[in-house]
Amino acid sequence: MAINSIADINREVHNRCRDLGLAIDCGPDGLFNAEVAIIAEAPGERERQLKSPLIGSSGKLFWEAVRPIGLTRRNTYISNVVKRQLRS
Repeated sequence: MAINSIADINREVHNRCRDLGLAIDCGPDGLFNAEVAIIAEAPGERERQLKSPLIGSSGKLFWEAVRPIGLTRRNTYISNVVKRQLRS
């Protein structure tokens, strides 16, 4: 399969997880061929609900902090190390 977009990556990740019997709450987002990758720990509740990384309260703080150096969702690749919401 040729991977040309975030949608292609998400499809491939979901297919591989399904084939392995694994669940996924939140796939990657952002620019497929970005020069900067932002890798967070794991999705929170908001990320799980909306299926997109770094969009909850921690994501808001992060994006506000990196805005002065020019990083945005539009010019980065964003994912999580863990693809499921951690529960205690």
